Amino acid sequence: MICPSCKGTGKMKIIVYEGGKKNECKIGCIDCNKTGEVDEAAWKARKKAEKEFWCSCGNPSGDAHYYEHGGSHGWNCADCGKVIQVG
Repeated sequence: MICPSCKGTGKMKIIVYEGGKKNECKIGCIDCNKTGEVDEAAWKARKKAEKEFWCSCGNPSGDAHYYEHGGSHGWNCADCGKVIQVG
């Protein structure tokens, strides 16, 4: 199927904020490996896993807990326990 992230172009736009300044650039699509196409079953499985991993509650308390696991680290939402930030 056509990659939903890049809509078949093989490129995606990323936005980076550094020092209060917004920068946009295009990179090779990380979801389809720059091909413009993805396997539909694999895409659905990946999106399901992402939904289960990342916080979607909005973190109403504003609190988070630092974690380290298997060489990675980041912040978990104090409200739902899911990841807010990695690295």
